[in-house]
Amino acid sequence: MFILLATASVTPLTASGIGFIGGAVTKFILSQRKVFHSNAAFRVVAPRYCLAIAIQATLNYFLLKLLISWTDLIWVSQILTTGCITFINYLIYYFWVFK
Repeated sequence: MFILLATASVTPLTASGIGFIGGAVTKFILSQRKVFHSNAAFRVVAPRYCLAIAIQATLNYFLLKLLISWTDLIWVSQILTTGCITFINYLIYYFWVFK
């Protein structure tokens, strides 16, 4: 996000979205193999993960937008948003996606 904000003319929401997509791919691979050690079939896990990511992207967008509207502290807003989404992600992945 920092690099996009510093070098490209993108909004904080756009930069966050681009980072979110890159992180989603990395997160899937690491979560399935290293964190949850899931043996579930890819055809089962992938659609669940995509749905979870879509929900998380929506939450990320609206929570970040809300926090930025309350304050001009973009980095604080991003850190708070990331923290909330990370906690929610873990629960969704643990109880549903990688089962």
